[in-house]
Amino acid sequence: MNHRVPRSHLLDCLRLLWANTIIALAYWGTAVLVQTCFSAFRMWPAPIWAPAAIAFFCLIVGGSKWCLGVAIGSFLTNTVSFGQTTSYATVVALGNTLGPLLGAALFRPHFSTGAPFSRVKESLRFLGSVFMGGIISGAIALVGHWSKVNVASLTDWLDWTLSDCAAVVSLTPLLLLVAQPIGCLSLLRSRPTQIGVSVLSTIGAVIYMLYGKTVTHGGNAGGSFLVLLPLLWVATTLSLSFSYVMFVGVMLTILSATMIGSGPFAGVERESVLTVFAQMVVGFGGSLLMLGSAANEQRASDEALHKLNSDLERRVELRTAALEASQKRLAQAALYDHLTRLPNRRLLENRFHSAGENARRSSDRLTLMVLDLDHFKEINDGFGHDAGDAVLIEVACRLSSLVRQGDTVARLGGDEFCLLMDYVHDPELLDATCRRILGFIRAPITHNEHELHVGCSIGVALYPDHGDSWTDLYRSADVALYQSKQDGRNTYHIAEIRYASQ
Repeated sequence: MNHRVPRSHLLDCLRLLWANTIIALAYWGTAVLVQTCFSAFRMWPAPIWAPAAIAFFCLIVGGSKWCLGVAIGSFLTNTVSFGQTTSYATVVALGNTLGPLLGAALFRPHFSTGAPFSRVKESLRFLGSVFMGGIISGAIALVGHWSKVNVASLTDWLDWTLSDCAAVVSLTPLLLLVAQPIGCLSLLRSRPTQIGVSVLSTIGAVIYMLYGKTVTHGGNAGGSFLVLLPLLWVATTLSLSFSYVMFVGVMLTILSATMIGSGPFAGVERESVLTVFAQMVVGFGGSLLMLGSAANEQRASDEALHKLNSDLERRVELRTAALEASQKRLAQAALYDHLTRLPNRRLLENRFHSAGENARRSSDRLTLMVLDLDHFKEINDGFGHDAGDAVLIEVACRLSSLVRQGDTVARLGGDEFCLLMDYVHDPELLDATCRRILGFIRAPITHNEHELHVGCSIGVALYPDHGDSWTDLYRSADVALYQSKQDGRNTYHIAEIRYASQ
């Protein structure tokens, strides 16, 4: 039976093999560079073992699938470049792989891929995992060292552990931080003045440390702590990423000066340089990580609080807008007819009181017309309430098109409408207006392919002739409307008597 490996699986295997090859070459090449550099200045073993940082970074990012590349790189370093035996190289490769692998496994669940070292707990976990990995690597390497020279001292294990920890604390966070989208270049563009001041302050502190009074005292490295101040300021107020770039640059500068015999560490015995310098790197790097992550956490908390306030303000605005819209709808429902959107009786009375007050001041008059549709019940009974609603809407539109600006067309309920207009002083003009209304209402209304016919009866009352209050004026118009009904409908009648409130 023929089993074929899927093409996608084959490509994944090739990609994994290629990645491990690149990691092995990077580890090997870095180790050769470190040995060549430090051996030239009689500082071997190296104060910082840079390949350990590469191993830790790769195993954090890629997990156990990249450990083969680390193991092969370490094995090639010790056999090809350092000339060690195969058994010794195998033990060392095991330690250099297993230590970072376990440390990375301890750190990865707490690693924020989007914003590294944004929390204090994350930095604490990272430092703990680094020391765990260094202790394991040093302990396993101690076994290989003992098998070679039959002597394995605690000092050898401590030097190995510190060298690995110094490299990982200084270089691995740098690789993780500068790989983020928001990096140093964006900070340079946004806050150039503060960055310039911090860089100049750091350079000044380094110059003082290398060429100041402390250089006359071989073992006095206290001046190095001056360098920490601007680095901590950048980490807490600007960016942990930028402060780490500056930190690595400062450490390389101090190390280079020490190699050529300058600076406070130049007077330290060669055997002690590893311990002193590694301790400084671990201490400075750990301080930057802790305070920088605390500042990141505080900034994230401030941003979250600002976002929460913005969300609350937006919700308040939305709720306010919704409340205003609701109040507007309530006002619409309270003052307007829901079917025809015309003013209802309440709004008509309000407008009458306002218009009546103005008319009283100017000794003017008003015209009130009350309209009632003729035979409207027959349309509801014969064609349904939808047809009746369509008739009411069409009548409302026709009446609205007839009146002048400032006049009011209202629906009082059912098939009763009302017009409040400026006074029509000419009897002929009043007669023409009423007849025009009757003709407009009488025109056929089409609904669902049916032609509907309605008429109307009109009662007219004049303010203040037929009433100086809404109740009296409306009663006069209503009596006139009843007279129109008595006269055979489809006509109008003007009030003849004045009704006074009892």
